[in-house]
Amino acid sequence: MKRALVFAVAVVVMCLTRGAWAEGLDLDTSIAFFQPVNGADLDAADDAAVEPGAADVDQVGPAKRTTGLLASNHDGYEGGRGLITLEGVSGMFLNPTSGTLGQGQFTAQYCAAVLRQNNDEEIQHTAMFSYGLTDWLEVGAFFRISDLDNSSTNVGAGGPLVRVRLLKDEDWLPEVSVGAMSRNGFDALTKHTVFIAASKRFVIDEDGILKSVRGHIGFRQLWQDSDVNEANGSIGYVGIDVELPYDIYFVSEVSNKDDVFNHTPFSFGLQWRPTTVLGLSIAGVQTGGEDSISFYIGIGATFEF
Repeated sequence: MKRALVFAVAVVVMCLTRGAWAEGLDLDTSIAFFQPVNGADLDAADDAAVEPGAADVDQVGPAKRTTGLLASNHDGYEGGRGLITLEGVSGMFLNPTSGTLGQGQFTAQYCAAVLRQNNDEEIQHTAMFSYGLTDWLEVGAFFRISDLDNSSTNVGAGGPLVRVRLLKDEDWLPEVSVGAMSRNGFDALTKHTVFIAASKRFVIDEDGILKSVRGHIGFRQLWQDSDVNEANGSIGYVGIDVELPYDIYFVSEVSNKDDVFNHTPFSFGLQWRPTTVLGLSIAGVQTGGEDSISFYIGIGATFEF
């Protein structure tokens, strides 16, 4: 069942990718290339090419669609991406959000949390590397290592991730993305997840203390080994991030616990996104299995190639 669903997600991603690239071809430009031109047009083109001081001629190329399904970003577009989560994909602190990397962007991020349950302590380390193949298609890998105080060895697992942004946040439409993650390794950490996430930003006062508010909603289905973990789960979640001065965002979220968690998962904290390059986060998190709120910290950097 798990393999079938992961395969289905892969097929959907391939179909969407193939269709969008086909739509991205500028057929009008191709047709115009073969249309006849008159002599005056050719003379004008020759004069522009050789005349000193002539204005530069714009390059003609395929036009990017900036609206509709699988659209490219327009200048200044800001999606609901966030920073690394304990799940390994970018988002709030626990759950993924709808934003994707821009085309040509690469990010490397890391977070850690101190988790306590039944007087045992675990330091969870999570790292993520991701690349924007297009403005709406992001692929990458993530890894988790758990340092257990009752064990002399660390345990770990990792695997691929993919996220496809179906819609941008524009006009009355929310930003909507689907994605999949597969973490393999130590039995207790092995987990396979598919998710859908949506968000919508509302501008309050760009020059004030409360600049904007973005609402998040999502759903993820996960499968894990029932011999060493709780049952498979269907997790719904909602969240909010509030934009404050100095590029600081207050972020909070809550999930249902289904049959997977002992407690209702939630988090609250701050994300600092001063540039498109740097990101820092600090939060209190209840992942669902701990006896109390745990401490979380994250850092990341994004580069454009």
